[in-house]
Amino acid sequence: MKWRTHRALTRMVLRRLGLGGGVVEACLEGVVEPDRRIEYSLAITPRGRVRLVRKPHHSFWRASDAIHYIYKARQCFLKGRLDMAGYYLGQALHYIQDRCVEKPILADHGEVEAEAGELEIPGDAIERGIMDSISHPKRVEGLVWTMAGSTSPGRALWHAAYYTAWVAKAVFTISGVEEARRQLQGLNKWAKRLGLGLAILAPITLLACALGLMAAVMMLAILDAVILAIILYLLNEGMKLRRWFGI
Repeated sequence: MKWRTHRALTRMVLRRLGLGGGVVEACLEGVVEPDRRIEYSLAITPRGRVRLVRKPHHSFWRASDAIHYIYKARQCFLKGRLDMAGYYLGQALHYIQDRCVEKPILADHGEVEAEAGELEIPGDAIERGIMDSISHPKRVEGLVWTMAGSTSPGRALWHAAYYTAWVAKAVFTISGVEEARRQLQGLNKWAKRLGLGLAILAPITLLACALGLMAAVMMLAILDAVILAIILYLLNEGMKLRRWFGI
């Protein structure tokens, strides 16, 4: 999207949320910041060579960058650093808004962005995004990874307004803390139970290896790996809850 579209959309959403002053100004700076820097990644050419290529903002994998800045914004918000929260949120919104404009096969991508910038920002999309927003890390990540885009300027702008409102409301909302504490307790409980099971299985695996029971070793090793993967997943989910809710 063009800078003026990024800023107009972001300003309208933040004002609808009742935010003002330094938060809005910082967010308006952040929402165009990714266009001020050039980022590169490694890519393999058809001939098998490795080269540096510029990272496009519309890529599906940019969702990870958006989530990274969303968490930074959330943590600044919890610490009362509202200006920095706005700045990081703006950077996240840049990637989110850009992903809403899909690359058309035949038409020029720049023309789609330019046409979207001439349209009126859909207020109904903002209201819907605010209404649907849920301030929870799992919901936020799920939304960012699965968000839809469009090659139609009108639909792309609608999606951008909706997702901007959804994410901004989630970042600047404190709710569900007690429920998050209960979820965290449940995750820790299961991690401990599985850890105990792993502590029992590991010596059995080593014993089977020492006895040369390779078929049993293979089965036990796979089971150990699965349990360990589940434990790591539970711990990671717990870490996300701590970061999001400050618990």
